Amino acid sequence: MRRILTSALIMTVLNVAAEVVWLQQEHDFGSFHEDMGIVTTTFHGVNSGDEPAALINVRANCGCTTPIYSNSPVAPGDTIKIKVGYNPSGRPGKFSKAVYATTDDGTKTTLNIKGTVIGASNTLASRFPIDASPARLSNSVVPFGKILKGHSGTQTVKIYNASSASITPVVESSPNYIHAIIKPDLIPAGEQGILSLTAHSDQTPEWGLTTDSIMLRPDINSPDIVSLTTVMIVDEDFSKLTPEQLDHAPKLKLSSDIIDLGQMKNLPNDIKRTITLINNGKSPLLIHKISSPDPALSISPTALKPIKPSKKAAINITIHKENIANRAMLNSRITIISNSPQRPTEIVRVVGEL
Repeated sequence: MRRILTSALIMTVLNVAAEVVWLQQEHDFGSFHEDMGIVTTTFHGVNSGDEPAALINVRANCGCTTPIYSNSPVAPGDTIKIKVGYNPSGRPGKFSKAVYATTDDGTKTTLNIKGTVIGASNTLASRFPIDASPARLSNSVVPFGKILKGHSGTQTVKIYNASSASITPVVESSPNYIHAIIKPDLIPAGEQGILSLTAHSDQTPEWGLTTDSIMLRPDINSPDIVSLTTVMIVDEDFSKLTPEQLDHAPKLKLSSDIIDLGQMKNLPNDIKRTITLINNGKSPLLIHKISSPDPALSISPTALKPIKPSKKAAINITIHKENIANRAMLNSRITIISNSPQRPTEIVRVVGEL
């Protein structure tokens, strides 16, 4: 029992003997320009015990933050110093970093630095290439990728305040199937905000490749508006169909997946062709969308009634030679999107030589 009490007394004495009191544990650099280079501050810790004290380990939580220190013991009443440098190169915006210091008595202390880097022009051009004065944007095209009907997709656009005053970005308009939120509402000078976009595919009548626009005012007082382009591919979700449902599903078959016009020089200015859509399945075939991005092609009709099993429907394609300007050849496509699980998207190629 006496040994236990003696050990406890020794530990208490040791804890008192080596004690470092830090005069400050946080430093705020405030706002400074990236071109200033590495900024530094020094943290001071006083050895308030009656035995020498030393640092045995100091590390930062980021490679951009570098602590410099000595592990030599300091006498009672003397000061331990840790010089901390932060490299702002390529890091515009607000930052908060930690430095972890351990003394030889086992005490661990966290020291913090923070501030806001006002980005240099070359850094902003690379990280926020879209000029939307007084802000800069990370991108102007928002790619949602493939979204199954009934599901949602999210994407973000970073907004950097490149001015010397706070800004309040505002979404002036967006499609009804895209929900937009900007956080924070007020973006201080030199800091970043986020435009978060959520696309709800069940609220759009479109299928396949779907593009739209979001109009962003960089600041509520700005006279200019920036257009952001949203891109997504809306497909039907067949993942929940049972084997029996798949067996009874519609099956789209095309009379041909290519229209080869050959040498077009002697053909009329408006060349007409027909493609037949056949339902080889056991349920009605729904044609969601028929489209082509080529202005040289027109399609009729672009909307069809449901095609019953074993029935067919035709689409008429007109190729307008006058719209094939400055091309040596025609190489276009027509996209047909249906509720056929085996091949929900069919492509018809239209080719020819001029």
